[in-house]
Amino acid sequence: MLAEGERSRCGRCGTVIARRDSRSLENALAAAVATLILLIVSLSFPFLTVERAGLSNRISVLDAVWSLWTAGMPIVTAACFLLIFAAPVLRAVLLIIVLHRARGPDPSQGVSTRLFRLARALEPWGMAEIFLIGVIVSLVKVGKLADISIGPAFWGMCGLVGALTFAQATQCTHTTWKGLRS
Repeated sequence: MLAEGERSRCGRCGTVIARRDSRSLENALAAAVATLILLIVSLSFPFLTVERAGLSNRISVLDAVWSLWTAGMPIVTAACFLLIFAAPVLRAVLLIIVLHRARGPDPSQGVSTRLFRLARALEPWGMAEIFLIGVIVSLVKVGKLADISIGPAFWGMCGLVGALTFAQATQCTHTTWKGLRS
């Protein structure tokens, strides 16, 4: 048994296996709610505006996915939509449900454990941070050719990456499983 604040690490690689933190469920729940809110912001507002020679064009993230579709790339469109939005949204919703149930007196174990397994399986498939890195590299290249204004969706995506990082750093799966089994 770990005392409050202690961590158990792998003797070989040093990875944290389990930690004891009484706020683990609350922190992970807050991060999941923040992730969902920031995803909605990223989808709802303009991502960036490009201006050149008096012409201006505003684009949102959904516009970018739609332009892939109209360019005749349905597989790339589906991959972008699933990996950048659907997987993180589904994972955030599942974590909100599971963590809320794990904090309560009756977590309805059977459903919650399956939902938590699905959320854990979706974790490596959320690629919002990879998308953001690609966008930043593209902005550096395009920034030499045109004036670029960054919109609220870009900052929402940056916050999303921060929330996802916070969620992974604070959530203890051992504590969550324990909450679901009690």
